[in-house]
Amino acid sequence: MMTNQEFNEYLDGYPISLAGKEYLRNAFTNGPSRNVKSGITNIVSYVYSKKLGHTVQSESITGERCAILEYEDDPDVLWYGDQAPAVRVRGIKQNGKVGGWVFRPDFVVARLSTGPSIEEIKSEKKIQKFLSNGHPAWRMDEVNNVHYLPGEEHFKLQGIPYCIRSTASFNQILAANRKVTLASRKTPSLDPRLVKKIRCAVQDSSYISLSELAIQLSLESIEPLIKMIDSKQLYADKENQLLWDPENSFVSLSQEHFELSRSYLGGISDLNMIGKEIVFPSQQDLQIARSRLQAINKNQKGRSVRRWEKKVSDGAKEMKSAIQSLIPTPLPGNKTARLPVIVEEVISEAIEVYYATPKRSRVKSCHGRYRVLAKQRHPEHDPVSYPTFLKRLKSEDPSTLALKRGGKRHRNSVSPTSQVESRSIVVKLAFMLAHIDAHLCKIFLIWGEDSKNSFTRRPWLTLMIDRGTSQVLGYHLTFGNPSRLSLGAVLRDCVRRFGKLPEEIFVDHGPENTSAYLADVVAGYEGDLSFRPVAQSKSGSEVERIFKEFMDSWLDQRPGNMVQKAYVRGIDGKFSASEQALMRPEQFIAEFDQFLAWRANKLRGAKTVTAEQSFSDSVQAYPFIGKKIAYDEKFVIETAVDTKDYTIGSNDVKINALRYSHPALAQAKLKKSLIDIRIDPENPYVAYARVENRWVVCTATGVVEFNGKTLQSKRAEAMRIIGAGPLRQAAQESAAEELAILLLSADKVLEANGTFYIEVVGAEDVQSDDSVDNSSAASQPVAQKFKGFPVVENFDFKSLNINQGDEE
Repeated sequence: MMTNQEFNEYLDGYPISLAGKEYLRNAFTNGPSRNVKSGITNIVSYVYSKKLGHTVQSESITGERCAILEYEDDPDVLWYGDQAPAVRVRGIKQNGKVGGWVFRPDFVVARLSTGPSIEEIKSEKKIQKFLSNGHPAWRMDEVNNVHYLPGEEHFKLQGIPYCIRSTASFNQILAANRKVTLASRKTPSLDPRLVKKIRCAVQDSSYISLSELAIQLSLESIEPLIKMIDSKQLYADKENQLLWDPENSFVSLSQEHFELSRSYLGGISDLNMIGKEIVFPSQQDLQIARSRLQAINKNQKGRSVRRWEKKVSDGAKEMKSAIQSLIPTPLPGNKTARLPVIVEEVISEAIEVYYATPKRSRVKSCHGRYRVLAKQRHPEHDPVSYPTFLKRLKSEDPSTLALKRGGKRHRNSVSPTSQVESRSIVVKLAFMLAHIDAHLCKIFLIWGEDSKNSFTRRPWLTLMIDRGTSQVLGYHLTFGNPSRLSLGAVLRDCVRRFGKLPEEIFVDHGPENTSAYLADVVAGYEGDLSFRPVAQSKSGSEVERIFKEFMDSWLDQRPGNMVQKAYVRGIDGKFSASEQALMRPEQFIAEFDQFLAWRANKLRGAKTVTAEQSFSDSVQAYPFIGKKIAYDEKFVIETAVDTKDYTIGSNDVKINALRYSHPALAQAKLKKSLIDIRIDPENPYVAYARVENRWVVCTATGVVEFNGKTLQSKRAEAMRIIGAGPLRQAAQESAAEELAILLLSADKVLEANGTFYIEVVGAEDVQSDDSVDNSSAASQPVAQKFKGFPVVENFDFKSLNINQGDEE
């Protein structure tokens, strides 16, 4: 990591103007000038940079993310910064007018060999759009380099090179391989004896796959081979073969040996047809050509036959067969039916007013209203038929119509998927990338019950799944809404099971995910955090698929489920899902564990190995993938969640109706401004307090019993306590209502027995002295009246059998 002094000394070695040096120092000192934002297609990532010691922003996984991997891998790059300070440039705008505008370059890069430069990453699609539209600010030279003229002119005056890099210039296979090699750098250096042994084995074979080499040398994993490829002690074609596919990834001692061996072995002869458009005749066209050829062979007469014979002779000159020459060719010209301009305008207006609205009217209804509008606007022309109206509707941009009818989510659901050749390559290794998502399970569980009622609620399931192997890494169940507590519990579950976290975590834009909590935890362990495109459910299909599989394969067989929504309104209340609930959290957790074990050990789709087998093979072959973490006190406190919702007592802290105490709290003068409180996401009887710069574990009554339970019982009790405030409130309200009913019943008993009074005569004259004779009190006037229980005449007080020794 460069210091300010080192950066200033670095700048002094290049002919850059004072303004240019000030701009570069500003980028180095102040960091990013803005926070990147997610759109409907881009994936925002916060990538941890080992070279810089902090996270770096990326707003495109096929552009900026590839550039970051390149900067991290290139030893010539000394420093780089994202989202450079904004600059104001002048140039010719799209409308042809001269003006000024502000833009922010993507990266400032300090290279040892060529000096500092400004690099802008643009998608190939946008670049081609600018060039095809003739945007005056964009040019392409004779060697196909793209130039953004206003940016180049601005930084040229400051002496800083500026360039545009297209996403098409990044090799996605190379980017995926860089993720693997960069992950291998956190492991210790190799034993020189092992390096020599590997090089000798490769020299003997000249050209050998990673899997075969590992078997030949009895290596426990592929890790030593990856480290030697990264340090250039072995050569691998990282631009064309994937290092995470050891059976099809080959190595040699040098590039010369590699190319020579591959050419000797025949190389790769498969034809790459990805993204190609191939024109081929249809079966109908071929049938027509065959019938024409038969007419020629039968020596039939006529103008058509003579024309076909001419086509065969002309095609022979172009080396075409008779069938190829006789295939029908489309006639030139526009064959689309043309409507009068006024009719086209009314159709467009009807679609805009009647169809493209949040009312989401049916096409049939819109066509009926269109007919009325058409007869009013152009009585001289008949309205178009329903098929024509439907055809015209389908010619509209489906994304635009979906946005107006159902918003962003509806637009994203109908948007076409991206082209395969333009997608980034996901490294299919365990712990390289994991998705986290939450799902409200379609089943009611019994949270608690009193003498009359059973309190039910649907649980939230938060799940972490490995992207490469489809193995579930951790989960958490709660009756509360998804929160930071759910994330902390899932991260703990993953580390508790496997002793590591994924290299990258992929989440949506839920409030619990966009909070600083998850970003701090992930960055603290040098991991990457990425966000799905906004309102784009398709980007999280891996984890969504598990939720659906659980619902279809398991939940619809359990009591209290609401999988079949169609029956909700057509059944009696006593048959509703909430009334049919029988399962309690303990049983649901046990069954979910059974489902996960069943799912991990079955073949899914077109795969030939189970998720469990794929996961274990990957972990064994590539053990360096993932962030190894010890499940200790430090990790537990770091994954606990900060809270301000607590009250301070004399020697304890009250959180969610529980009181947590520790001797340090009694000794310290407690003030909210002096202590930090964190909630444990899994143990409801534990909280953490930072008192006088040290963390102490505060406990509540019940912690000893909780610690003695099994993991499933702990999870069930945590479900009932953590995040179940609304359920407790419902139970308390039910108890209050029951108490009110009892009091009303008691009042009715009193009213049935009538109103009564006990007269105390001459109460002001009554003395406490036992010697005073009160026998004449009955003749005194009434002084007070007390309302009390009915008087029972001639009651025998001896029947109470009061112990004489307990008079007091």
